[in-house]
Amino acid sequence: MIVPAVDDQGKGVPTNLRVDVREGSGKVLANIDQLLFITDTQQSIQIARYVAQNLTGRDTSSVDIIYSVTVPTNVSIVGGPSAGAALTIATIAALQGKQLKEGVSITGTINPDGSIGDVGGVTEKAKAAKVRGISLFLVPVGEGTETLVNPVERCHPEPGYTYCETVYERSTINVGSTIGLDVREIKDVREAETFFGL
Repeated sequence: MIVPAVDDQGKGVPTNLRVDVREGSGKVLANIDQLLFITDTQQSIQIARYVAQNLTGRDTSSVDIIYSVTVPTNVSIVGGPSAGAALTIATIAALQGKQLKEGVSITGTINPDGSIGDVGGVTEKAKAAKVRGISLFLVPVGEGTETLVNPVERCHPEPGYTYCETVYERSTINVGSTIGLDVREIKDVREAETFFGL
C-alpha cells in the first residue's frame, strides 16, 4: 500500500506499507529498515491492530503481525500518527487474507472507535500520492479543502512618501482540484474499507 507522508523538511514523500500475518504468539513487529520511527507511530500501530481485530472479529493472540515500512533512500524521518488509518486498513486486509484495491490511498489518524481524525500536510501528501500513481486519496472529514493565509503588501502613495502595509488574505483551495486527484473525505474505517475493496 502506498502511504503518503511528510518528511522532516515538510515535503510529501510516498512510503510503502506492507502488513503480514503469520502464526505466532500475538506479537506486533515493525520492520522499518533505515527509518526513524517515532513513538506516536508505534502507538498508531497498536491502535490499528486493536481496531482491525474488533472490526474483523479475528483473535490475534495466535498470530504475529509484521508492519514493514520503506521510504525513499533520501528520507530518514517520517513520523506522526497520520498513518493510523492506513495501518488499520492494511491490517484488516492482512487479517482477512485480502488484497487492497490498487490506486487508492489514505491519510488520517485512527481512534480506538474506528473514527478517522485530522492530520496535517494534506496537500503535500496528495502531491506525493499522485506521483506514485494514486487516483483516489481518502482524507479525514473537513480536510478535502485547505485554507491558506498569504501575506499581501499594499502600498498607498501619500504626498512626499509611500505608506505600505502587509495584510493577510485567506483563500480556500480544493485539494483534489488543485492537485488533479480524486480526493474524498471519510469519517471512519468502515467507510474507507469499501474504497479499498474490503
